[in-house]
Amino acid sequence: MIEVNVPDIVTEPSFQVGWPRAALDQIRSVERAGAPDGGEKPSAYVLVTNHSFYNNLDAIGSNTQVIAAGCRIPDFGPDVGFNRLKDVLESHERHKEMLALLDSMKEHYEIPSTFNCENPEFAFAPEDSPPRLRFGEVYSVPDARGKEVPARLYEAIVLEHEKAIMGCYQSLDGGQNIMVRTPITDVELAAWKRHPDTFFRERRQIPRQATNWLELALSFYETYKSTSREKLLEWMVTADDIDYLKTLSQADLAILYCERLGWGAANKR
Repeated sequence: MIEVNVPDIVTEPSFQVGWPRAALDQIRSVERAGAPDGGEKPSAYVLVTNHSFYNNLDAIGSNTQVIAAGCRIPDFGPDVGFNRLKDVLESHERHKEMLALLDSMKEHYEIPSTFNCENPEFAFAPEDSPPRLRFGEVYSVPDARGKEVPARLYEAIVLEHEKAIMGCYQSLDGGQNIMVRTPITDVELAAWKRHPDTFFRERRQIPRQATNWLELALSFYETYKSTSREKLLEWMVTADDIDYLKTLSQADLAILYCERLGWGAANKR
């Protein structure tokens, strides 16, 4: 692990500019250079961090940033490209410990300020703050006719730029599904940005916005990786290579199905 200790703040998740580019260039330069004794260099994971606020006290929103790359590890690093979903999944499996470390660094970056894991924006909010929306709780909401009815919140998304929550409610009599838009405060918005997956008091996976067909395929794979072989073949029955598909295992079939879904979705944009 190397700390570069520079004031630069990278605002886009890219290794093409600033200190991430310089750090990655140095890693690749060391990788290409020969060992002092003429032998073969060992492989190594390299984590490069930057705590920009040490040297940039006036910066707003600065925090720890990190990139991870492999030195003599050809399938690990931000500049590594993949052409197949199977290659991505195999790389994730080979380097799962390092990926878990990066996830942990992201999740546990801040020292907790509460003992019950409550979001500090909520724990230290004024007593007159508006009631918090929680999945499974019952609220009084207007139905299609404008009549207030008791309904249970079961799904919701935060509209960041509109400072609002779009909530899906089911009336207690089970007869109505109601969508209600609710404004949120700056404090609530800050709490959502800190922990978006537990903002409504129940852990929900937040979908990432895919930037290419492989990321789309990975998203589809999370949904369809356990689908039965028979069902996958049923969905792909019109494929030109159906005879070949029938020879594949469930695991390989799921990967290929998601590859094609991702490629098709990306090229329809």
